[in-house]
Amino acid sequence: MSSKEEFLTNLKEKEKEMNERAKPENPYVSLGNLKQQGYNLRKILEQKYLFNQPGPFGLESGFMPEGIVSLLVSPGGCGKTYALMQCAVAGATGTKWFDYYQPTSRFKTLLILAEEGRVFAHNRMRHIVHGLGLIDNQELMEQVYSNIHMLPMSGQMQRLINSQGEITENYLYLKNYLENNPEIKLVILDPASRFLGPQCELDNAAATDWVSALSLLTQIKSKPTIVASHHANKSAIRPINGSKDAVFDQSITRGASGLVDGVRLVLGMQRKEQDKICSIIFKIFKTNVCDVGEAVELEIDRKNGGILMPKSTSKEAHGYYTSKSNNKSSNSDAREVGV
Repeated sequence: MSSKEEFLTNLKEKEKEMNERAKPENPYVSLGNLKQQGYNLRKILEQKYLFNQPGPFGLESGFMPEGIVSLLVSPGGCGKTYALMQCAVAGATGTKWFDYYQPTSRFKTLLILAEEGRVFAHNRMRHIVHGLGLIDNQELMEQVYSNIHMLPMSGQMQRLINSQGEITENYLYLKNYLENNPEIKLVILDPASRFLGPQCELDNAAATDWVSALSLLTQIKSKPTIVASHHANKSAIRPINGSKDAVFDQSITRGASGLVDGVRLVLGMQRKEQDKICSIIFKIFKTNVCDVGEAVELEIDRKNGGILMPKSTSKEAHGYYTSKSNNKSSNSDAREVGV
């Protein structure tokens, strides 16, 4: 047998093994009526959330539930990567994301940056902890280091399903990592295009297969939430009366509509330009799991590498998280833990 034939034989055996491992359990084996399955409709089952958002009458309401698949959609250049990295930092430290969304508790995040090398990923994270004023807070910096698993993978295609809609070896690697690290509650895939199957942006059936594969990951014991960033199409910003108004609807998502239809939560980021002043609007534009809530207006802080800050927050207030803590450290202390 030639080396080529041996390679193809081994590849087929590997594919067969992967398909066998991927077969789902028969869901009908123990199925019965509601009473037999133990449903008690007099009770409300608790829905856990990673974040809360301000709600009516000064109360908080759930924002990002545990165990769902969601998308963050925006045109290029709005800061999707920074937004999601800042989300991971907020979850790691228990501080507010964009000074608006409050983590329900500290949690660990797996942050897969498929377009970033180690240097860019490191420097982005450094900009975040400096720009938010975390760098001088030893306790919060320790949480950043211990609660974020960051995997820069520039140049490496990470498709999770193939052209036949079958899960790939990349998917199995990810599933295995999550099963072996059950403390991870949030998985960030940036950008979705590196993880989609070859036909997912063209074919609704392929898009549905991809969302279904991710949904299976949310059903493992730790029930992680998955957020994937995705680009908007050319209709995302439409000039109106000489200004550029942010448009939020499902039609702005690039590719097959099955992507938006399948996920439970879609977040949007859009530029808003008027009188030569640019800001970024962040809000929910599709939800099956929480209230729509209010839009958050952000600005790009170029002095700190392009991180996103609430527009109402002055540059002098960027040390917010340092000033709130009684356990401050010097910059030299922070450097001792790796910055």
